[in-house]
Amino acid sequence: MHYHVELIIPKIKDLSLNEQIERIMKQVINKTTFSYYIIGGRFAGRKKIDELDDNKMDNFYNKLQEKEITVSGIVAGKETLKPKEQIEKVDNLWFKYFPDWQGEHCPVFDHANKKYEDDPIYGDIMELGNVAVNQVECNTVIFAHYDAHDYNEWNIERMYRTKVYNGFTHQETKFDGQLGEAMIKYEKHLEQLNDDFAEKINLEKDWLTITLDLKS
Repeated sequence: MHYHVELIIPKIKDLSLNEQIERIMKQVINKTTFSYYIIGGRFAGRKKIDELDDNKMDNFYNKLQEKEITVSGIVAGKETLKPKEQIEKVDNLWFKYFPDWQGEHCPVFDHANKKYEDDPIYGDIMELGNVAVNQVECNTVIFAHYDAHDYNEWNIERMYRTKVYNGFTHQETKFDGQLGEAMIKYEKHLEQLNDDFAEKINLEKDWLTITLDLKS
């Protein structure tokens, strides 16, 4: 099963972003049933898609039906346009409805990125202050930060999930999947900590939120 994860971390200059993510997610994988992750993956573009006007999205999908756009019967994440000659037509239609979209392709189909390797697209790596946090929904939100004395050491401060596996079934939690709600929970957690430490790991507008595809 694949999970849409938003990883929220502070920026640092001494490590590449991929190195930071790798060190954090290694801990997640070692301590959970998850097996691997990729940046973007089948959830690429989701943060920015969630911000789009619902009526325009409905009109876009209605237009696809009107033009008899077809997809593969096999679905692994996003749908695949089949035959692939439709890609240009769909991309042109997407930019007609969403001219401000900064990606190269329509993000709702799987030609938008390489879903089996790190291949983030528009909106997958954003500063927190630029995200419409009350519109973005996902399965899991992870808040992590580095040790002030050692960038090799990263701490996962909080993880919120809509469902957890109890060994037999997936059990729902009190987290509804909204990024904004996860941030409120995180801030309430900080209130229980030492003031000096809480200040160091307090969310800032320039922290990054990164879309991950996490496989269990």
